[in-house]
Amino acid sequence: PAVQVAATPAPSGDAPPVPIAGAEPVAEAPIAAAAGVVDPAHPTVWPAEPPAVAASSAELPSAELPSAPAAGASGAGASAPAAQAGPTQAVSAQAVPAAASAGPASGAPASPSTPAEAPRGIFSGLDLEQWIGVRGAAALGASILVLAGIYFFEYSIEAGLITPAMRMIAGVLLGLGCVVGSELKLRRAHPTLGQWLTGAGVAILYVAFWAGRALYDLYPTWVAGLLLVAVTGAAVTLAVRRKSMPTAILGLLGGFVTPLALSSGHDQPLPLFSYLLVLDAAMLWVAYRRRWPWLAALCLLATAVYQHGWLLGRLDEPRLFLGVAIVGVFAALFAALPRMRADEAEEEPAIWRLTRVAAVLLPLLFTVPLAVRTDLGETFWATAVQLVLLSVAACWVGWRQRSKVLPVAAALLASGALLGWVIAHPPQKALSVWLVAGLALALSLVFHALDELSRRRLEMRFEQPAAVMHLAVLSAAALGGAFALAAGPWPWVVLLAAAGLLLVRVGSGGAAALPTAAAALTGIGLGMLLMRTHEGTSHVVLLGVAVFLAAASQLAGLAPWRSAEDRARGDHAAALLAALLMPFVVAHPDSVVVPSIALFGALLALALLVVFVAARRAEGAWMLAALVLSALAGTAHVLRFADGPFDAVTLVGLLASAALFMVAPVLAPARLRAQPWAWRVAALAGPLHLVALRQVYLDLLGASTIGALPLVLAAGSLGAAYAVRVRGPEEPEARRVAIVWLSAACAGLVTLAIPLQLENEWLTIGWALEAVALLALWRRLDHTGLKYLAFALAGAVLVRLVLNPYVLGYYPRSELRLINWLSYTYLVPAICLVAMWALLRGAEVARRRPWERQIFGETHPVLANIAAGAAIGVVFAWINLTIFDWFGTGSALEIPFDRLPARDLSLSIAWAVYAVGLLGLGMWRRSTALRAVSLGLILVTSAKVFLYDLAHLSDLYRVASLAGLAVSLIVISLAYQRFVFRRNRESHS
Repeated sequence: PAVQVAATPAPSGDAPPVPIAGAEPVAEAPIAAAAGVVDPAHPTVWPAEPPAVAASSAELPSAELPSAPAAGASGAGASAPAAQAGPTQAVSAQAVPAAASAGPASGAPASPSTPAEAPRGIFSGLDLEQWIGVRGAAALGASILVLAGIYFFEYSIEAGLITPAMRMIAGVLLGLGCVVGSELKLRRAHPTLGQWLTGAGVAILYVAFWAGRALYDLYPTWVAGLLLVAVTGAAVTLAVRRKSMPTAILGLLGGFVTPLALSSGHDQPLPLFSYLLVLDAAMLWVAYRRRWPWLAALCLLATAVYQHGWLLGRLDEPRLFLGVAIVGVFAALFAALPRMRADEAEEEPAIWRLTRVAAVLLPLLFTVPLAVRTDLGETFWATAVQLVLLSVAACWVGWRQRSKVLPVAAALLASGALLGWVIAHPPQKALSVWLVAGLALALSLVFHALDELSRRRLEMRFEQPAAVMHLAVLSAAALGGAFALAAGPWPWVVLLAAAGLLLVRVGSGGAAALPTAAAALTGIGLGMLLMRTHEGTSHVVLLGVAVFLAAASQLAGLAPWRSAEDRARGDHAAALLAALLMPFVVAHPDSVVVPSIALFGALLALALLVVFVAARRAEGAWMLAALVLSALAGTAHVLRFADGPFDAVTLVGLLASAALFMVAPVLAPARLRAQPWAWRVAALAGPLHLVALRQVYLDLLGASTIGALPLVLAAGSLGAAYAVRVRGPEEPEARRVAIVWLSAACAGLVTLAIPLQLENEWLTIGWALEAVALLALWRRLDHTGLKYLAFALAGAVLVRLVLNPYVLGYYPRSELRLINWLSYTYLVPAICLVAMWALLRGAEVARRRPWERQIFGETHPVLANIAAGAAIGVVFAWINLTIFDWFGTGSALEIPFDRLPARDLSLSIAWAVYAVGLLGLGMWRRSTALRAVSLGLILVTSAKVFLYDLAHLSDLYRVASLAGLAVSLIVISLAYQRFVFRRNRESHS
C-alpha cells in the first residue's frame, strides 16, 4: 500500500537516526528506494511501519516515492510526498496510515472486505457435478435402455417366447411408454432425463416398426414407411417443442436409416429422393428454428452419401438428366439456407456457413468422376447443365457469404470436370468442338459476372474466382488443338480471345500479373494452333488473325479512361503477346507451303508492335527481345529450308527486319533514345540477321558478291551512328554507348566482308584486323566492352591459327618456300597482336575499372602482355609450319611424326635463333618477360637436342646440332653479362 512520507531536517550533531520500532534492516539503498530512515554514514534502510506517527510540523516540499509493502495494512492510501535529503541532513520518514477515519484516500479504491474470487480458467461456468450426475446419468440410462430393448428382441427371437406380432407390439408399447412418460411426468421435474427417455422411446419405435416389416413381414413396405415417417415427424416435433437435442439426433438417424432398413433391392430413385427431400426440409427447419447448425451439416452429409452412391452406382444413360435434377434440387435446398443470426452485427455459426459451401462443392466434386465415365453415352449436355447450375450456385452463395474461397474452389472443380470430359470424350465433330468451347466460355462468364457485380455493389471484389476460371479456360484453349481439330482452329481462337480479354478486364485495377498471364496463355495457344495443319483452313488467314489480336491488345495500353498503372500493364501484356507469337509464325510444318510475303509480313508486323510498346514505355529490353526473337525466327526458317530455293521477298523481309531495329532508336521518342539498350539493339541488328541473309543471298545472287552484304549492313550501322550526332541521347553515358556499339558493329561488319568475300584464312585475318580496330576505338572512347570484345576476337584468332587442324588444308603446298600463304596467314595476325600490345601498354593500367584492379592489380599491363605473348606464339607456330612445308614431300601441308635428321636439326636451330632474337629484343626493351620467354625456349631447345635430336643424328648433323646449341648458349651468356647485369650494376652504382 502507498504511504505518506514527510521529511524534516536532522538535528544538529551526529545523533544517530532512530529506526522505526519493529523494523529489520533489509538492504542498502538510496533514499528513494523505500519509505524508511537512512543514516548517511551507515546507509541501512528500514521499511516503513504501519503505526501512525505524527508528521513533523516542519514539512519540506515533498516528492512522490514508490510504495513499499506494509504489514497489517488494510487499505491503500494515496501516494505521498517525501523531501529530498541534502548531504548534511538526516531524513526521517514516518509512515502514516492511508486509510483515515474519513475513508480511503482520493483516487484509490478501497480493498474488498470479502475474499477475492478465484480466477476463471478454461472450465469457467462448467458444473462438472451437474454434467456427470444429471446429463451423464440420463444419457447413459437411455442408452442402456435402448440396448436392453435390442437384446430383448434378440432373445425373444431366439427363444420363441412371444409371437412376432407380440414382440412388435411390445416394442411399440415400450417406445410409446418412454415418450409419453417422459413428456407427462419427467419433463418438468427432470428435464434432462426426460429428453433422453424421449430419445430412447423414439429409437425403440424405429426398431419395432422396422422389425415388423423386415423381420416379421407383418405389413407391406409402404405401411412400414408411413410408420417410420410418422416416428420421424413426431421426433422432429418433440425436438422443436422441447428443445431436445437427443430427440433431434435420433430423429435424424432414424429418418436416414429408414430407406436402408426398408430397401427391397429395386432401383426407385424418385420415391427415395422425394422422401429424402422432405426429410431434409424438415430437419433443416428444425436446425434453423433451434439454431442447431450441426444438424444441417449431418443432413447434408447423409444426403450426399445417398445421392452420390446412386449417381456412381445406378445412374445410366436414360436417366442422366434425372441425376442432374436430383443434384440441382438438393444443392439449391442447402445453398438457400437462410441467415442464422439475430441481427446484422451477429456472425453466423461457422458450421452453418460451411454447410452452404459444401452443398455446392460436394456435387461439383462428384461431377469429375461422372464426367470421365464413358459408359453413359453422350453426357455433354448433362455435364454442361450441371456445371453451369452448380457454378451459378457457388457464385451466389459466395456473394451471400462474402466468401472468395467457395467460388475459387468451384472454379477449380468446374474446370477440372470440363477438362476430364474433354479427355474422356474427345470431340470428333465440328459442332461438338464449338459446344465445348461455348461451355468453357459460359463457365468463364458465370464467374466473371460475379466479379463485375462485386465491382459495383460490394466493397470487396471477387477477382480471384474469375481469374482462376479464366486462367483454366485459357489453358484449356491453349491445349485445345491437341485434343480436337475437327472444326479447325476457330473455336479455340474465339475462346482464347474472349478468355484473354476477360482476364485482362479482371486484372484492371487488381492483380498485376493477370494481364501478363492472359498474354502468355493467349500467345502460347495461338502459337500452338499456328503449328498445326488444319484442313480447309487458310494458314495465311490464321496468321492475319494472330496479328490482328496482337494489334488489338495494344488498345489496352492506349485507352485514356484507364489508370496509368493499368495502361502500363496493358502495354507490357501486349508486347508479351506479340513477342510470344513471333517464334510460332515460322513453326508451321514443312508439308504446307506458306507464302513468304505472309510469313515475313506477320513477323515484321509483330516486331513492330513490340517496338511500339518499347517506344511508349521507354523500355529498351522490349526492343532487345523483339530483335532476338525476330532474328532467330527468320534464321530458323531459312536454315530449315537451307537448300532453298528462296525468293526475293525473303531477302527483302530480312533486310527490312534489320532496318527496323536500326532505325527505331533514331525515330523513337526522347525517352527511348535515352536508353542505352535501344542503341545496343541498333548495333546488334545487322550481325544477328547476317546468318540468314547470307544463306538467302548465296541462293539468290551467288558467292561472287557476298562481301557486299555485310557492307550494306555496315552502312546501316554507320548511318545510325551518324544520326546519334543529330538525334542521339543528351546523356553523355547513353551517347557514348550508342557511338561505341554502332561503331563496333560497323567495324566488325566491314571486317567480316573480307572473309565472306574470300574464305579460309581471310576470316582469321579479318578477326585480327577487327580486334585492332576495336582497340583503336577503345583508345578514343574508353568503353570496357570494346577492349574485351577485341580480346575475344584475338582469342578466336589464336585458336584458329594454333589449334585448328583444318588450317593445314586451306591450300596445296606452294613452290615458294618462304613467301607463301602461310606467311600472311600467320604474320598478319601476329602484327595485329603486336599492334594490340602497343595500343594497350600505355593506357591499360590508367583506364582500369575498380573490379579490374581487384583482378589484375594496379601496376602491370596484363592484357598487353597477353597480346604480346600471343604474338610470340603465332610467330613460333609459323616458324615450325614453314620448316615442315620446306621439308614436305606431299601435295598438302602436314605435321609429320617420322624421323628426318635435316628437318629436326633445322627445327632446333630455328628455335635457338628465335630464342636469341627474343633475348635481344628483351634486352633492348628492358623486358624481363621477354628474357624469361627466351630462356624458357632455350631450355626447351636444349632438352630437344639432348633427348631427341642426338638420339637420331649422326656425323655432321650431330656436330652441327651440338655446335649450334653451344653457340646459342654462349651468345646468350655474353649478352646477359654485357647488356643485363652490367646495366643493372651501373644503375645501382
